[in-house]
Amino acid sequence: MNGSGQNNFLYINRENCWKDFHRHGLEVSADGTLKLPSLPRLKVALPAKIANLQAPTGPAGIAIGLEGTIYYSDPAGNRLLKIDGCDRRQAPVPCIGG
Repeated sequence: MNGSGQNNFLYINRENCWKDFHRHGLEVSADGTLKLPSLPRLKVALPAKIANLQAPTGPAGIAIGLEGTIYYSDPAGNRLLKIDGCDRRQAPVPCIGG
């Protein structure tokens, strides 16, 4: 609340249905929480040709912000990095994971 006694926040998960909230690529769980969609699981064992491949060393996920900043994950380094949308400098994303 602000000093005038009015609320200065908005509940975006009202009645567990996320009214007036535009979501793309997210699922709503039965309890109303948002989550990334689950990937399908294989029902059979991987063929040896695939199972014996080395783990990928490149980015595992990439996203682009509205301002043009590119965010990507570095699984080997357990970190999230960004390429600034204005000056194209690369840097770790601060304050992720503590």
